[in-house]
Amino acid sequence: MTSADRLDADIKRWWDEDLRASPQDGPPGTDGAHLLAVPFPYVTPGGADGPFGAMFAWDTYFINRGLLAHDRLDLVEGHIHNYLSLVDRYGHMPNSNVSVALTRSQTPVFPDSVWRHLLASGDEKLLERAYPLLAREFHGYWNAPHHRTPIGLATNRDLGDAYWPPDLAAEAETGLDWTPIYGSDVRRCVPLVTNCALIRYADTLAAMADALGRLGESARFRADADRQRDLVNRYCWDEPAGVYLEYDHVAGARLPYISACAYWPLWAGVPSPERARRLVATLRVLEQPHGLSTTDRAYPDPHRPGAYPDLSAAADAHTGDATRGGGGQLQWMYPAGWAPLHLIAVDGLDAYGFHADADRIATAFLGLVLHHYERTGRLWEKYDVVDGTLTLPNSRYGNVPMHGWTAGAAAVFLRRTRQGAHS
Repeated sequence: MTSADRLDADIKRWWDEDLRASPQDGPPGTDGAHLLAVPFPYVTPGGADGPFGAMFAWDTYFINRGLLAHDRLDLVEGHIHNYLSLVDRYGHMPNSNVSVALTRSQTPVFPDSVWRHLLASGDEKLLERAYPLLAREFHGYWNAPHHRTPIGLATNRDLGDAYWPPDLAAEAETGLDWTPIYGSDVRRCVPLVTNCALIRYADTLAAMADALGRLGESARFRADADRQRDLVNRYCWDEPAGVYLEYDHVAGARLPYISACAYWPLWAGVPSPERARRLVATLRVLEQPHGLSTTDRAYPDPHRPGAYPDLSAAADAHTGDATRGGGGQLQWMYPAGWAPLHLIAVDGLDAYGFHADADRIATAFLGLVLHHYERTGRLWEKYDVVDGTLTLPNSRYGNVPMHGWTAGAAAVFLRRTRQGAHS
């Protein structure tokens, strides 16, 4: 049995081993936080007893992609019902099913996996339940006034986190905690990940409305997606650089940080064929020996001095298995490579027909994952795609063993290498 076969078998086993149930609101912990009730067990990113034991809003999407690659429609269906139950209860899927995370969500990619499950299962009853609740979240939360900006694109905001200051809590809603690419305050920006996910969300709702025979609603969702595509092209495309950049809507200027988030517009169908070719040419800026680095280079920390609260308690939660870095906070930055950014980039390249480029990136990152799996028997939250190690100079709390989206991306890429699947 090859290492790839062993990893695939382990991931299939981990899906069940990492399950956690929270059928009712849990008791408060030492920090006062408690798990929120969801009706079905869920696959945790870090293992049922690991440091990431909740159901996270965007992590679960990438887990679902791996589950779908392994035909585990049962677990994906449970995740969908959990997501919908939280939307029904709170109006949105919180950052995670933990009480202290109610003040924000995370990048809304999950609905894409709902549609993928519906295509695989043909479950009309689930479609009928999912559509109105997802439409409620799309309109009532992601298009609510606190997310809208004067230019018509969305920003990220938190509605009252008790621990993080408002600027960092808003950045945590993107899932990229922490990164230099939004400058000093994400609330001034219209993040590519957020707006591309909302374009995909609108397209998904349009497809659901079509399937339900609600053609007028479908047309409105498609028109919304197209308007947002036009706005991303207008404000975020940088012609001299040939890449999409984050846009500061307050200053009226693009920010100078090239990142792997530039490839989310491919996933959302934003660029013209010519701009897509320019983006592929720009891959060389981010492509490293072992995959895509999150940014093209290391940047100084733009956050204000003293922005980060004391992280000793959070660090203690990750002791034992952490591979320590240099103590920097900007873990979503060069030289780190993250599984979710690789999966989205590969999807986007495939969507525009750049299969050879997608294959090369998927193969490089999967090779690094397999290398460290062979050495340690584990998957990791992030990897140094430049030198191929696990120790990163900017890693917040170090690097920790984690299944989650690393397992999801690995399952998809393993299937790709075996079947040539461009999906």
